[in-house]
Amino acid sequence: MTNLTSREFGKYIKRKRLDRKWTQERLADETNMDEKYISKLENGKKDPRWSTIAKVVQALDLPSIDIKEMLEKDRT
Repeated sequence: MTNLTSREFGKYIKRKRLDRKWTQERLADETNMDEKYISKLENGKKDPRWSTIAKVVQALDLPSIDIKEMLEKDRT
């Protein structure tokens, strides 16, 4: 994942999921992923593929600017 660590991505998607008041189960349903996999992503125990990132970003309806800022922040 570029310079962004799995743990940082996990924290980010967990925060965004909680902002929406979604459970891991809801995010799993929205992305067609297993709830246990979502948990592993959020805990930094899985290194997501770009396709996984895209599904999560789309499900959480995150503006592309959020992702760009997240990646740029990691590079500084």
